[in-house]
Order: sequence, then C-alpha cells, then structure tokens
Amino acid sequence: MASAEPGEQYGRSDARSGGRVTIQVGLGIGRLVLRALNRVESVLAAAAVVLGAFGDAPARVIAWTVTPVVLLVGQLAAVRPPR
Repeated sequence: MASAEPGEQYGRSDARSGGRVTIQVGLGIGRLVLRALNRVESVLAAAAVVLGAFGDAPARVIAWTVTPVVLLVGQLAAVRPPR
C-alpha cells in the first residue's frame, strides 16, 4: 500500500494543516457563533420586554421575564470581552 501525502487521507483538504482546525480558526468560529447567539438572545429579550410592557401580564409573568433579561444584560456587560 502506497503512502498518502499529508492531507490526502481527508480528501482535498489543506495539506499543511492535515485537515485539522487550528486554534485560531476554532476561536474565530466560536466568537462568530456566540456573537450571533447574543444578538438572537437580545432580540428575544427586547420582544419579551415590549410584549410585557404593552400586555396585561400578572406580576409573576413579569418577574419571569425580567429575570432572564437582567441576566442577559449582566452577561453582555461583564462576561463579553470589549471589542
């Protein structure tokens, strides 16, 4: 059996990386995914606040809405690194 060139065992991938994802690429992908998730969470939180403000919701529903919104704001302010 002939020896394959590096990267050929994975098809037409980059021979230099051997078909593996580097740390920089993995971190970049993770950053993009988490940024998109934060945006989706922010839109859903804003929608929940607007619906709660204009609707006739009981206090417990408002409390269950405010709690995750406060946690999201804390996450975005404290955990997310500055740009």
